[in-house]
Amino acid sequence: MYEPGAFSPLEIAESASGLCELIWVTGWSAPLDSSLARLLPRLGTVVDLRGFGHQANAAALREARADGIAVFTDAAQQPAAELARELALPFHSPQTALLLRDKLEQRRALSAGGLPVPAALAVTQSGVSTRAEAEALEMTWPAVLKPRRGSGGSETFLVSGPDELVGVLEDVPGEREFILEEYLPDLAETRVAPVADMVSVELVVVDGVSRHAAISGRFPIVAPLRENGGFLPSDLDADASAAVVDVAKRAAAALGVERGVLHIEVKQTPAGPRIVEVNGRVGGIVPMMLRRVGGPPLIRWALRLALGLDIGPFEPVEVGPAVAFYYVWLPPVGEFNVREIHGFDAVRSLPQVDQAWLNRQVGDRVSSREGGMFGHLSAAYGAVATHEELWPLVAELASAPSFVLDPVAPLAAPAGLTEGLSRYAGRRRSKAAL
Repeated sequence: MYEPGAFSPLEIAESASGLCELIWVTGWSAPLDSSLARLLPRLGTVVDLRGFGHQANAAALREARADGIAVFTDAAQQPAAELARELALPFHSPQTALLLRDKLEQRRALSAGGLPVPAALAVTQSGVSTRAEAEALEMTWPAVLKPRRGSGGSETFLVSGPDELVGVLEDVPGEREFILEEYLPDLAETRVAPVADMVSVELVVVDGVSRHAAISGRFPIVAPLRENGGFLPSDLDADASAAVVDVAKRAAAALGVERGVLHIEVKQTPAGPRIVEVNGRVGGIVPMMLRRVGGPPLIRWALRLALGLDIGPFEPVEVGPAVAFYYVWLPPVGEFNVREIHGFDAVRSLPQVDQAWLNRQVGDRVSSREGGMFGHLSAAYGAVATHEELWPLVAELASAPSFVLDPVAPLAAPAGLTEGLSRYAGRRRSKAAL
């Protein structure tokens, strides 16, 4: 089940080399641009599901002789689960796929499974349009507002109280459903490294048994709750690592995951590690960083699991000869046109940087509403030898390029947000349907 925003088709095809042929399942989501529409037929069979019903979709994949279904985006979870059930292929159950997609239902399932979770409830613009309606909500403040079915950190905000909640919801285009949940408290400011309290656990699940492949750290969170990159492996000590892995495994079990690769975000709090969210897919920037440190090929593993194959014994990535990083430059809070870009060649010339690219060109528009994954100005990745070498590099990266931006729709950052969040920023080959 493929859609724009997933891994590059070339990266997926390389991961599938020698393992299976690819069936690119399109038409169920956003339309492909012309370049993707030309590329996919060169990399496998294309099955366009546009305009057909469920039974016709299943029949099309049956005719294409699909042996498995793999997804690399959040939106694909539920349609893939329904097709997998119809075709008797390995995948999440429809119920588990729902829990991996719906953040509110996920919170409820985690709580039922014995994991401590923040209080959460569903809100909409029409349902919370006045201060009185916001004050009637059973919520402690500050609270996090994010789409109930979103990804990439888009339209995610930290709101300080009822008035701000109403204002933020008024500014969101279109009617959509959000989840409002308690803000998980930060750890005390005792660390000097430029890192956030959040980490990600890459979990591999086979027949209900979870093993962790790696833990990645995060750079400081940027207003309004945007991620601006991370590093792998994390800098957690052995005890903290064991604690976040344990809560990640418990979360996978609570959601009924039997098979797959999961990207689980965990925040360290004064009360212990807490689940931020469980994603039923490979983490977006993780394969890039894993390759740089000699880690496992998670995309290929996801394809193997989709085909019903096993993953042999492996050791998780620990602190070793290199620390990989991915860093993004974000615009301020608001919407802007890019007028000028200066100094980006200096980023490309840094010896620690393997690759750097612009995500926006002069004349392009960029908005903080798009989140860190989609709404960044530019990005770079590479590696250093140790975490201690990474921290000064982060400061150097932050100041290397400059972007001149013209405001289109500036937004006020939520009260207290900057202070609270800117601490550091012959035989038939198997076929996999994507």
